[in-house]
Amino acid sequence: MLRGKTLYIVSLIVILVPWLFLLEIIPVPYNRISTAMEVTIEAVMFAALLAVVIFLRKELKRLKKADGDENRKAYRNVGRLLFVLACITLFIVGLILVLIAISFTL
Repeated sequence: MLRGKTLYIVSLIVILVPWLFLLEIIPVPYNRISTAMEVTIEAVMFAALLAVVIFLRKELKRLKKADGDENRKAYRNVGRLLFVLACITLFIVGLILVLIAISFTL
């Protein structure tokens, strides 16, 4: 299981990747990829974000139980920030998946 700095670094990467695509910093040539590939990419991002949210929540619970020095409090604050960002990103990626599903039904 991921813990500490490793969890936070992996979480940051998993949170940033969807934003790089959403803000088109890394443009996706939608005319060259199939819709199934687009859905697969979104689903993988959703699953990775869901895993990050679960791991961050467990880490925050672990840090809450362990009273400690200022270093632990700093880790907990960073963990909270990453948790909030991961939840927001998870919501947006999930919303995109729902919109893609709705567009198929119309």
